[in-house]
Amino acid sequence: MWSRCSVFLLLFVGCSNPLAEDNDGDGYTGFEDCNDKDPKLHPGDYDADGFSPCDGDCDDDNPLLNPKDADGDGVSTCYGDCHDSDASLNDLDVDGDGLSSCDGDCDDSDPSIGAIAEDADCDGTVTADDCDDTNPALNDRDVDGDGVSSCDGDCDDANANVYAGTGSSEDCAAGSCKDIRDLGYSTGDGSYWIHPNGIDAFQVDCEMTIDGGGWTPLVWDYLQHITSESREYLYVYGDAWYLSPSSLLVWDWNSYQALSGTYRYASAGDVSTDAFTCSHVEDSFWGIGCSTGPATRHKVNPGNDGSCENNYDATIGTSCICQDLPDIYSVGACAPNVQIYVRP
Repeated sequence: MWSRCSVFLLLFVGCSNPLAEDNDGDGYTGFEDCNDKDPKLHPGDYDADGFSPCDGDCDDDNPLLNPKDADGDGVSTCYGDCHDSDASLNDLDVDGDGLSSCDGDCDDSDPSIGAIAEDADCDGTVTADDCDDTNPALNDRDVDGDGVSSCDGDCDDANANVYAGTGSSEDCAAGSCKDIRDLGYSTGDGSYWIHPNGIDAFQVDCEMTIDGGGWTPLVWDYLQHITSESREYLYVYGDAWYLSPSSLLVWDWNSYQALSGTYRYASAGDVSTDAFTCSHVEDSFWGIGCSTGPATRHKVNPGNDGSCENNYDATIGTSCICQDLPDIYSVGACAPNVQIYVRP
């Protein structure tokens, strides 16, 4: 039993407090240390990343590894986040395909889309099977189930009713306004995308009503790529129009070519049986047309007279047209800024 003297002596001399000791030898006493039995856990922040092992720092020698979740994706660098400033990259395998975004999963919400290493453009088609693995719009997936993939030429793989040549977008450009009409994609007069002979697509205002439509304006970008097939020309001023006979002649803004034959015309409306036959007599300066003679004669001829002198714009395909008879333009012998169209 303790005697009163023993107790007094103990209190007077003092007892050893275990919290005042450094039991794990990490340099911190029990008063400071969160776990004085494990030297790996201590309050020191040796890598100066703002976190100590006691705060959850998994590697206090590496400031890149800490428990902070900087991008708020639920994963810190200590738990495998390979890029803690980008919430789209972490070690979670959300879609259960065995790959995380840190492992290179292109889309961690879609198990059918794998690693970037095997599918560079992440479109779901592996590099070996992809016709263009730098462009995710081109793949063999056939998303709309119409039997045609974008690699096979489907320009709108989200719409099973559309796969080529609609003219509705740059990707779905057609060869000409006639191609759009023939494929059944015409929605009436208006702007469409074309790419004659596969050149870069551009927009034109197609005439889709006169004589069945399918008329491409004779803009310079189109004129340069006209092929060798036969064609007709349409000369439109307001609601009035002339339609040439078919020929292999190609319009030239620097020289004139005569085209004899039957020209149909209408002062309004989309269809007409009115016509005159032209046997060419009078030449002009550019383009294609026909004139039965000077002065008041039947003609549809690019002109260079009076108010129409030097009136043409090769960029957009407009020209002065002289048509003394039948004078459907009703502006005198020659009308300025007549829009020229062509239809193969």
